[in-house]
Amino acid sequence: MKIGCLLRQVNAGLIRYGREHMEDLDLTPAQCRMLKYLLSQNKKEYCLTDICMEAKVSKATGSVILKALREKGYLQVNSDSEDDRKRKVVLTQKAYEMQDIIEEGLKRSSACIYKGISDKELYELENTLNKMIMNLKQTVES
Repeated sequence: MKIGCLLRQVNAGLIRYGREHMEDLDLTPAQCRMLKYLLSQNKKEYCLTDICMEAKVSKATGSVILKALREKGYLQVNSDSEDDRKRKVVLTQKAYEMQDIIEEGLKRSSACIYKGISDKELYELENTLNKMIMNLKQTVES
């Protein structure tokens, strides 16, 4: 029970920190992370299903984030010429111009969040959290 409470506090703190320190970019932390992910892939176009699977977000969450990024001018969504049901996501010049700014903001965020935590501790925490996620997935699936 204590761990669940701590995880909720960390999540709330991350959201609050992100909102306060990313608001000058007019992007939410989730939008920054999605843009960073898309920019790191060096692709000309993306498929929503692939983005969600690779970025490990649900289709609903991915759709909301991508819609907001489209409305802010960071990407375009075009129809697939081979299949009208599919849409292709394409980054705009505005997204590429923000790449360094987003990267710097996320670095500052990581430096603040991980201050005083060794690489070994972060590695162990990541492994433990991944085990917890797998346990939950297995429980839900069975």
